[in-house]
Amino acid sequence: AQRLVRKICNHCKIEVAVPEEIPSMFTFPLRTSFKGTGCSKCNYTGYSGRVGIYELLKMDVQIKRMIAKKFTEEDLWECARNIGTKTLFEDAISKVEEGVTTVEEIISKIPYQQFLQKEIQPAQGTKKNRKTPRASEIITPS
Repeated sequence: AQRLVRKICNHCKIEVAVPEEIPSMFTFPLRTSFKGTGCSKCNYTGYSGRVGIYELLKMDVQIKRMIAKKFTEEDLWECARNIGTKTLFEDAISKVEEGVTTVEEIISKIPYQQFLQKEIQPAQGTKKNRKTPRASEIITPS
């Protein structure tokens, strides 16, 4: 899988505090966060260009056998994780911590439900048309 997200402008990038909602929302720690303040180079948007976020499953012999034997998706993911596969969201989080993109940008573009704390996950029987909530529904603008 792959997605494009906007890159933070290198000319006006600053380190900022991780949004308050994030640590309590996800099951992993986000240690650092960045944003662009806006400058003439990025037309005062804080962003300049785009970068790819990727998820790649390497098809080794074990994965092929598991598929042939009709193992469950959960079992396949467990095996893939053991051989080093990073999810789309994990790649996105690493790009946030490296200062490549913002947490707001990945929340708006990358599926992340499996990383939510249990009490925040959508209730059973809710509409499933939208993959993820909008960033504005999760993070209040600063």
